[in-house]
Amino acid sequence: MAAPLTGEQLRAFETSGYALLESPLTPDQLDSAEDAFDRLIQVRQTHSQAVLSQALATDPPFVELISHPWFESVAKQLLRSEQVRLIELGPSQFRPGTGESRSAEADAAHWRSGAHLDIQVSASGFDATPRQDMLACWFWVSDVPAERGAMRILPGSHRPIQEHFERTLTPEHRAMLPRHQVLRPQPSDTTQETWSNHPEYIPEPADFPYTECEPMPVVAKRGTAQFFTQSLLHSVRPRPAPAPWPLNASPP
Repeated sequence: MAAPLTGEQLRAFETSGYALLESPLTPDQLDSAEDAFDRLIQVRQTHSQAVLSQALATDPPFVELISHPWFESVAKQLLRSEQVRLIELGPSQFRPGTGESRSAEADAAHWRSGAHLDIQVSASGFDATPRQDMLACWFWVSDVPAERGAMRILPGSHRPIQEHFERTLTPEHRAMLPRHQVLRPQPSDTTQETWSNHPEYIPEPADFPYTECEPMPVVAKRGTAQFFTQSLLHSVRPRPAPAPWPLNASPP
């Protein structure tokens, strides 16, 4: 399969830490995938993880979706690798909220408490070939307006964090990367002495105060895939909207 990303898109991923790409799936394939997600969401809500895992592996439309060669081709490009491996998958659904509006202060507070990264990656690891990173992909089977399920990200936040790990980790620790480790920005009222006792925190550089920046909602259309390095700061957001609406319409 031809490489799906242009050089400009690859450079944008390097800088911003994510890529939002329209998939080549047909409307019929998307309808089939949406039906599969509806079935699997029901399994997830009423059965154990073992039952869900079996359902994921035996639902033909779902298997057809995740087996589409386009996903593998994109992952190979972004990870600079001739081989990639799928290590985790599952259906996700964002339930409607109450319909009540949220203040800017409430949104900012949620970002400060919810912003995190899932994978610890060093600068040299991210720049390596193959890239020493774990790539995440969210594939949307329905439209995602800003106020309904859109992930919040802070574009470019992965680079100073990776550079911090490059400077502070020992060679032995860097050799363990990438590794799963949920990390959050250092609270603004935390002293350096206190921070040293909380390895789950990452320091905020003075020129890029992560939790004071306004995150970007990743608005997506049905059939769009959001690929991102999990060393990028991101967060979900409480959903005030009681029902979906078209992307080109204003929220109620």
